[in-house]
Amino acid sequence: MPKPLRPHPLAALFPDLPPDELRHLARDIKEHGQLEPIILYQGLILDGRNRYRACQMVGVKPWMEEFDPKAAERTPEEFVLSRNLRRRQLSAGQKAAIALDWSEQIELNPDPEKIRPLGRPKGPLAEAAKYIGINEQRVFEVRQVREASLNLYRQVKAGQRSLNSALAEIDSARNAQAREVRSGKSKGPSGSRSAWGVLAYTFARIGAVVNLKVEDYCRSGKTVLASL
Repeated sequence: MPKPLRPHPLAALFPDLPPDELRHLARDIKEHGQLEPIILYQGLILDGRNRYRACQMVGVKPWMEEFDPKAAERTPEEFVLSRNLRRRQLSAGQKAAIALDWSEQIELNPDPEKIRPLGRPKGPLAEAAKYIGINEQRVFEVRQVREASLNLYRQVKAGQRSLNSALAEIDSARNAQAREVRSGKSKGPSGSRSAWGVLAYTFARIGAVVNLKVEDYCRSGKTVLASL
């Protein structure tokens, strides 16, 4: 039995089809055949991983082709992004999450052969946001969501939650934490509310201003107290 194919990291940037849509695709392939090939590159699925999964579900032998950058006159990145951005109806939050993940891939695997545009150099995040067509600020916002709650981030990337809704939820949680600290309910390591309460409240207010998690600042506060 052949080993199942895995998606290329570029293909994995995009969310899977929801289960009901995948089942619908599988039924369509079984009844009408596979209309588009699955594109492979370096032994991985560059485009069509949902078609591949659908074929497996209904026992249809997948139709596959190898990607040739020279023949296509585009890089694998350009091919994947063009196909998916054109074909899918992605929300602003999904595009921001894709840009964030792609920028991190660029940082981990920089391409020295890539020709950079003239002028002031841009970071990977700015480049990814521009190519995908999403405001860079939205990418910073989705990163805030991921830092606050990985579960919320996954919901945004899957299209189950809007980015604005996720931001509102984490802002509400931060405000609740700040109120708790301000009211003196948050105790220090020894149970005291004096020095710890003042310091924790200060860190909480800083965290609210710069949009970072309050609990991170509280941990920093404990470190400071422990060193006194």
